[in-house]
Amino acid sequence: FPAMGALLVARNEAIFAYDPDEGNMSAMPLEGEKMMLSQYKSYFVSVSADMQSPAGSLMGGLVGGLVGVPASGGSMSISPSTMAKQNVTVCLVAYPHIRFEAYSAQFTDVTHVVAALGSVFVLSRGGASGTNTVFFELREKGLQEQLDILVKKRMFEWAAGIAVQGGAAQEVTADIYREHGDALFAKRAYDQALQVYMKTIDLGLPLEPSYVVEKYLEAQRIAHVAQYLKRLHEKNLAEREHTALLLKCYTKLKDFSTLEEFLERTPVSQYDPATAIEVLETAGYYGLAAAVAQKPEVQRHGDYIRISLEHFKSYAKIVQFLGTLPRAEAGQALVDHGRVLMKHAPKETVDLVRAICGLDEVSE
Repeated sequence: FPAMGALLVARNEAIFAYDPDEGNMSAMPLEGEKMMLSQYKSYFVSVSADMQSPAGSLMGGLVGGLVGVPASGGSMSISPSTMAKQNVTVCLVAYPHIRFEAYSAQFTDVTHVVAALGSVFVLSRGGASGTNTVFFELREKGLQEQLDILVKKRMFEWAAGIAVQGGAAQEVTADIYREHGDALFAKRAYDQALQVYMKTIDLGLPLEPSYVVEKYLEAQRIAHVAQYLKRLHEKNLAEREHTALLLKCYTKLKDFSTLEEFLERTPVSQYDPATAIEVLETAGYYGLAAAVAQKPEVQRHGDYIRISLEHFKSYAKIVQFLGTLPRAEAGQALVDHGRVLMKHAPKETVDLVRAICGLDEVSE
């Protein structure tokens, strides 16, 4: 069976899937003695002896997948009770988690089942006398109709899986995940809803982040907002506003360790350094703000100098740091902060000025 890469074996109690390495992979419960087993796309078609004499049930219009159309005007409901009857069941199997009956109906004296021309054809008896040979065509429903049926029945995971495998438009798949997440959110299953929303990030689907963020902010679920925004950063999909909000969430939660870990482990390419420095400084995390400014890939020396002087009073340390910068950059820093440095570290500052102006070289 190509959809699973497995061998299907029909038994009285079920259809079993076997793999050469894993053995018995799964089973689809279908009772009755099996008479035929064939394959169409990701479906398998089973013909089994009817266990009861009453007419079978037509499931195609409920579950979605296939619908029966008489090809020669026959009737399934009118047939002599003495003739053998079989159940024709069409099951969708999209490994590993999508397995369900797409169609099931009772036929009389089935002789052939053929998959061809984009349909499944069933050759059986029919007509008022039950002696006519009738050719039935089972047509697969369109992808959008299948998805509509599954979503209506709130089978969101199956709908999303079929949408992805069927090549549905990204907007359609994103809308399925959104409806699934909304359904869980309405039940206050916030954790499960968040996992569904984040799948749209992992799959690169067009679900507006503000939609999810606003829902959780209204419910005052700050930790969930932080998780969602962190995933955006991990996938390089975060914008400047997302960085600011994520850091604000961490500061609101007073989660210093997570905040520190985020700044240490997250590549600078995944967030906006200027925004991070501004938010951290406003929240009083001066050390973290200075650390971000001093990162090799950031090198916002002006912010680092200002934070160190205003909040840590590290005058001598900053003078020493200025000595490591190019002369032009060090000179500009002295223009901006020279008065403060002369007041609190006069000797060190004068020595720095002499070095920048090359006076030490002249005296030598």
